Amino acid sequence: MRTVPVDPYVTISALGGAPFQAGKTLLFSFAVGFSVTSWSFDNSKGDSITQVGPCNADGKGGDCYAQYTSTHGPGQSTITLHAKSACPTKDVSTVLTILP
Repeated sequence: MRTVPVDPYVTISALGGAPFQAGKTLLFSFAVGFSVTSWSFDNSKGDSITQVGPCNADGKGGDCYAQYTSTHGPGQSTITLHAKSACPTKDVSTVLTILP
């Protein structure tokens, strides 16, 4: 029998740590656990974020990838991953620095 965690596992990682140029794209990774039934992204600049390929939601930090496309110029963008599960929801955020 599988025990479903009360708090869904979700994380954003591998943003590269370094700033990137406005007008460019950045591939990053994220992970969701097996209890997460759906997820979505948004960001404070209103730039496009799209999932790239399938996501292996295995509960151990499965390999999931998304692409951020900078279209609104330099500054900081807060990327938020919204995850839903059978009961609770969970949001995780990270800040991305975009250079001119």
